[in-house]
Parts: sequence; C-alpha cells; structure tokens
Amino acid sequence: MCVAGLHPDPRTALSPRCCVAVPAGCVESTMRTAYEKGYNVVTLTDCTATTTEEGQKAATTGTFGWFSLPMTADELKEMLAV
Repeated sequence: MCVAGLHPDPRTALSPRCCVAVPAGCVESTMRTAYEKGYNVVTLTDCTATTTEEGQKAATTGTFGWFSLPMTADELKEMLAV
C-alpha cells in the first residue's frame, strides 16, 4: 500500500508512482515512512477516505501537509502534464 510517492521530481516521467484509496491512518503512516526515507511525497486529498468528515478534514488540511505535498488528483494530472 502506498500514497502517490514521487521521487525525486514529480514531473519526471521515470519517477515511480502509485496511488490507493485507504483510510487516513494507513495513508498517514505510509506517507510518513516515505518522507522519512527521503522521498518527495504527494498525497491525493480526494483519493482517500476516513470514517468522519472531521477526520478527513483534519488529515487533509493538517497531517498530510507535514509529510507531503497534498493536492487533488486533477492537480497531480495537471502537474505531470507539464
């Protein structure tokens, strides 16, 4: 399981990419591990889910920004198209 992990530059065509929708706790754990291993991590805010609206907002506007660059799937597509 992983979040959108892009290394070293998210615009590089050869960068590894993966994305799954899982509960916020799993995403946060994986994103933090990737960050600690030196990856530049992008977390898709509209491709994750949790059990409450408050929990989703706390994750996407709080902890996601601590260890990744949070963005929507459309924003990632736009960035990779450049």
